[in-house]
Amino acid sequence: MLIHLAAALQLAATPPAPASYMTICAKSAAEARELARIRFIALDNDPSAQTDFESGEKARQEIERMRDALDAGTPLPSPYKGAAEYAAASRGNPDPVVSELLMRAARDAFSRTHLTAALRNESWAAGLSVRAKQYAYSSAGALECGLDADNTRWLKAQVATRGWFLKSVDGDRAAGAAWLLVQHADRDPAFQKAMLDLMAPLAATGDVERGAYALLWDRVAVREGRPQRHGTQGRCNGGRWLANPIEDEAQLEARRTAAGLPPMTAYQRRMDTLCPPSSAPTSR
Repeated sequence: MLIHLAAALQLAATPPAPASYMTICAKSAAEARELARIRFIALDNDPSAQTDFESGEKARQEIERMRDALDAGTPLPSPYKGAAEYAAASRGNPDPVVSELLMRAARDAFSRTHLTAALRNESWAAGLSVRAKQYAYSSAGALECGLDADNTRWLKAQVATRGWFLKSVDGDRAAGAAWLLVQHADRDPAFQKAMLDLMAPLAATGDVERGAYALLWDRVAVREGRPQRHGTQGRCNGGRWLANPIEDEAQLEARRTAAGLPPMTAYQRRMDTLCPPSSAPTSR
């Protein structure tokens, strides 16, 4: 097995300032690639190791080229289309704060699409061995390791000065982008909980999507060790997605319908496609 991302990154418990945090991540990405290269060549007695390393390195470079294209506003193919749409909306928005919000959401979506590409054998992952895909995926993840923390810091500052991003004021896509950033602010659960409370009346009036509020409600509940209400949070195990405990399951479909979420059976099928064929328990 290749060296996992968590083992390759030895970050301090308290994140430093944004610039130095991203510098640490980039340094760790280079170190992770070198460790993987040594693992391939020096520790594996597999004659295909060099080939896998070279193809994995080419895939990593392709991910970096796509990241540059995203920043330039260039359309990207499936499965990165959603990230590119955020980037295009960013370039076309006259409000500099909303524009930055949309670009941050684009980079968030881009970073989380690598796993989808790997599982579906699409884009940079097409035709790669499992070992080569793991190398490319881990290397890309190491480079992006400071993204969530930086986005959380930025969003907290914006909410403190202007309040939450509203559908009626900032548009549907901006409101969705703000939710995406707080949904992934897992390093700051107190902030997630505070934003959940802030979003509650806005979801009731339509300024926040009910489904987005439901997803964050479940995420906060699971983090606090409580049953979720909408069945949106779970983990991969043995190639299947398993929902975390749900309160009053008899009313689950009614709550999902009220939140504008699809039936649980459809959601289960979709989430199953995001789980490796066989895996140790992994939160998603």
